[in-house]
Amino acid sequence: MGKNIENKKFIITETREPAENEFIFTNGNHDDGEKRRMWNYLERVFGIVREDIPSYLISKDNSDNSMRGFRIIKLGENDSYSPYND
Repeated sequence: MGKNIENKKFIITETREPAENEFIFTNGNHDDGEKRRMWNYLERVFGIVREDIPSYLISKDNSDNSMRGFRIIKLGENDSYSPYND
């Protein structure tokens, strides 16, 4: 998980796998597997789902780069997810 120039031992990444509720990201890199694992955990444990916000509703940043967004929706005990539940 990244360069270890000083040869330090990092407990989580080198002696054991991250626990179910521990998530580690490298700066500047897209670690889609770890992000997916985090979202699966949050959705399962907290009863939430994500809904993408359409790109036409989101402005670009100051460098003219597109941004992504999503809404967090908390599901009730008897709810099922639909993007039209508002």
